[in-house]
Amino acid sequence: MASTLIMLPFLLLSLAMISSTSDAISHQTISEICSKTESPKFCRSILNSEPNVPTVNINMVDFIVLTKAQNIAADTQYVLTSLAENATQPALKRGYAECVGLYGAAFSDTHRSMQALVTNDIPTVNELVSAAKASVSGCKRAMKGVGVRDPSDLPRRNKRLDYVLSIAVVISKMI
Repeated sequence: MASTLIMLPFLLLSLAMISSTSDAISHQTISEICSKTESPKFCRSILNSEPNVPTVNINMVDFIVLTKAQNIAADTQYVLTSLAENATQPALKRGYAECVGLYGAAFSDTHRSMQALVTNDIPTVNELVSAAKASVSGCKRAMKGVGVRDPSDLPRRNKRLDYVLSIAVVISKMI
């Protein structure tokens, strides 16, 4: 995680160098992106809450969204680690532990997709974001299979990351 924070300014600078403010994303493009996501309302909320979105090109918007996804994955992995350590029911402990690994994979895939975006390797971006979404789906399946009601906010966290990744998928397919 620390290495990601160190590399982030470099990645942002690199992406900014390949972007042009004359190619700033329009409100129409934001609407088009959001209409193709799993939750258009959530998408509009995310993109409208980012002050830089209207001033940068579509590549940089994807980078912003991927950064948000990576942060959600890291935060959720941290929470899951605590849940796995403190769960009193063995089934929940196993489910949370499985999700820790899956969220680690989602974090890694999201990080690598950001690197691919900087080099304009869009097929790899699509592949890695899809892999991150598959990790979230795997966590959902793992928790469904425990046979015990999950009292945590993991279902909400899964949905949030899934929605953010769906935004990234749509954007990367438009690049």
